[in-house]
Amino acid sequence: ENQSDWYLGNLWKNHKPWPAELPCYWNVQLSDHTRSEQCYSELADLKVIHWNSPHKVTLVAQLSMDRLQMLELICRHWEGPVSLALYLSDAEAQQFLRYAQASEVLQSRTNIGYHVVYKEGQLYPVNLLRNVALRNAQTPYVFLSDIDFLPMYGLYSMLDMGALYTFRYHVWEKGHAPTNYAKWRTATTSYRVDWAPNFEPYVVVRRDCPEYDQRFLGFGWNKVSHIMELDAKGYELVVLPNAFIIHMPHAPSFDISKFRSSENYRQCVQTLKEEFHQDLSRRYGSAALKYIAAERNR
Repeated sequence: ENQSDWYLGNLWKNHKPWPAELPCYWNVQLSDHTRSEQCYSELADLKVIHWNSPHKVTLVAQLSMDRLQMLELICRHWEGPVSLALYLSDAEAQQFLRYAQASEVLQSRTNIGYHVVYKEGQLYPVNLLRNVALRNAQTPYVFLSDIDFLPMYGLYSMLDMGALYTFRYHVWEKGHAPTNYAKWRTATTSYRVDWAPNFEPYVVVRRDCPEYDQRFLGFGWNKVSHIMELDAKGYELVVLPNAFIIHMPHAPSFDISKFRSSENYRQCVQTLKEEFHQDLSRRYGSAALKYIAAERNR
């Protein structure tokens, strides 16, 4: 069964539709003219995903000047469109312009959008920047990533060599534990996972997904809150067996250092979490009760 209007004859007038016999999950088409949601909205065990429309997913990320060295490397690994929000001062904006003009990698690309947000205040407005990049994406789907994560090949051999391990498992196991990496390593089809407290996976979603809560500045719960709202809104969390990104090590940010050293900082994050829970309850009613219960049982 084909979901594309091209095959159904609605756009390609001289084509007689092929009488397919296989069910739709053997050919889930993700182009601009499909009805694929009729298939994957009811099924989790998809067999073949048909990427028959180029550059359908935009990588969305944000950065400041201290992460600029990572930009070219990401562009070498991601050929699709990119929407970047850059947090810069006036002087840094000029410095970035000179850097971009001198970069062969960046100059060879015509599908990267740079959106400058000028610096204001001490804390890094991570969720504001994410929203700026998200709003300026032009494709139906977006890959909500961070600038220090690199799409990469050869993952399995690196895992066996001990060169890679689950992101932050030794300091923040809850952040990615529900992904179930032991299962992922041998999975051949996608599988669903349930939301759990503090889960913060990197996801591909439709561009019209809820925006990030801009009250969260600096380090702490900025992405956890977003995943929580996606879950409250009814999004299903599905792990793809052959998709992965790798974190590129870097020096600790100013914000994470403040979080670790300042009790007042951590208390502010806790206050924001409580406000967020209340707002979630008002917007989503009973669907949000499990988050409050999970926090109380923490």
